[in-house]
Amino acid sequence: FAALAILGISYGAPLIAVVAMKPIAADLGTARSGPAGAGSAAGAASANGTSAAIEYAVRVLSVSRIVVMGHVQCGGIQAIVDGSPIPGPDFVESWLKLADGLKPLPTHLDHAHLLDHCEKGVVKLSLANLRTFPWIAEREDGGTLMLHGFRFGIASGKLERLENGHFAA
Repeated sequence: FAALAILGISYGAPLIAVVAMKPIAADLGTARSGPAGAGSAAGAASANGTSAAIEYAVRVLSVSRIVVMGHVQCGGIQAIVDGSPIPGPDFVESWLKLADGLKPLPTHLDHAHLLDHCEKGVVKLSLANLRTFPWIAEREDGGTLMLHGFRFGIASGKLERLENGHFAA
């Protein structure tokens, strides 16, 4: 809720939060989670529950903000960098493919910095994917919908906000 306070959003305001590539459409009192990640319009058929939740929140509930919230020590990001610890041809592999836009991964970074780079990158990628939906792009261009990116350090409590392409505390 710290991110919401930073944005000046009060309890009861409609919004969508996309957390670790999983959307939650909420009125800050009721939350529903989608089954896969924040895919693009082109891949909407493969993530139809997620796309439906986002479409409903934007088109029917008329949310005014979408918050994409990544987090430090994300297991999904670790699987992208190090490989999935389990074979998951049914769902895990397709979920991880949502982050293919991060590839090729930089080779000049040590492991910790590579994870940091990817955790931030997936927030940017999720925002870019959301903007491929015409009804999101139209509302953002028209000023009736704002998209925001954050990354939260669960252990440290540090909240970083994406501003002008860079994360700042």
